[in-house]
Amino acid sequence: MRALLRVAVLLAAFFAFPSVAPASGFVRVAEQHFLKDGKPYSFLGADLWYAPSLACDSVEGGRERLVRELNRLDSLGVGLVSFPAQALGDSLQPLPFVRTLGGIDFVLKELASRNMLAVIDLPWAWPEGEPFAARADSLLHHRNTLTGRRYANEPAIMAWHVGPQTALPPAGNAATAAATVERARVLKRLDANHLVMAGGAGLKAYGDDAAAYARLANSPVVDCLSLQLCPAEWNWVARSRVAEDLSFAYLRSNEYIEKHSRLAFKSAKPVVITAFSYPRKGFFTTPGTRVDSRDAYYGYVLSQLLAGRRGDGPVSGAIFRGWGGEALPDTANMQRPATLLAEKPGEEHGTFSVYASDASTLSFIAEACRQLQP
Repeated sequence: MRALLRVAVLLAAFFAFPSVAPASGFVRVAEQHFLKDGKPYSFLGADLWYAPSLACDSVEGGRERLVRELNRLDSLGVGLVSFPAQALGDSLQPLPFVRTLGGIDFVLKELASRNMLAVIDLPWAWPEGEPFAARADSLLHHRNTLTGRRYANEPAIMAWHVGPQTALPPAGNAATAAATVERARVLKRLDANHLVMAGGAGLKAYGDDAAAYARLANSPVVDCLSLQLCPAEWNWVARSRVAEDLSFAYLRSNEYIEKHSRLAFKSAKPVVITAFSYPRKGFFTTPGTRVDSRDAYYGYVLSQLLAGRRGDGPVSGAIFRGWGGEALPDTANMQRPATLLAEKPGEEHGTFSVYASDASTLSFIAEACRQLQP
């Protein structure tokens, strides 16, 4: 019965939204899983939100640091990073779009040279207030000045990600879902090669309204669904009990994943955890502080990925939040983009960052990536 339901959903999606056949060499979705080069593809990726900011040519030492960080991730086996289609300047304010594109050009070139992929988050509200369709058209038709390819044809891009990253007013759940689907439709019209991932933070971004989120899951212009897992930020664990409350983090995470899994199964779509995090002991921020609990939570997320590989769930990708690399939490210098960590402006810097010196976490990430190899 379930197999028949899945076939019916797929056929309905096909006939409801005919499109140009995608070019070869891009990640695809088949049977609720990703395919890369014709093989099943599951991934553990890194949030590198500051990548376009480092890559803007006006940031002193930024590109050099970005190259080092990508080399580190590549050496661990991390083959995918996520970042927004937005860059920040020295004042940590959004840069003009033309400068942002210059930074993204460089990031995509460097990713392609390492056979790495990108999930690019499209802001829910553009800084200049430009309508989504106009900005998306400019973005996808932009020709990379370093590779010569338009973004719609860039093989280093795996997916465009749309959807609010934080909860919006509950009264607007249906409207938010409709807007997300419309943005996905715009992207599909402009780009036949890349996947469209939708959902943002998941059900929490849609007021826990399953009907609203189901609109995304059932839409033929959405290829895969997204959610986030932030136990500490969502008060699933107490600040003073990071280790003791791990069991609660697992339980609440299981419940949250299961809610999305039911919707994903009905639509035969894979799920990506686009951001998961867990704090250091005591919410400390500096390298060298204990990360046992964080490593354990990362292990929990890996178990979800491996279950997806076995066909026991829809989770086919996860992105940890995030890569701090060589930077250090220095409050005197946090206005310099070259010192940026995984935490965004206004957040407590270093709490969730994976430093290049976090030996146990790096060892875990390398082993996890090895286990996820096809």
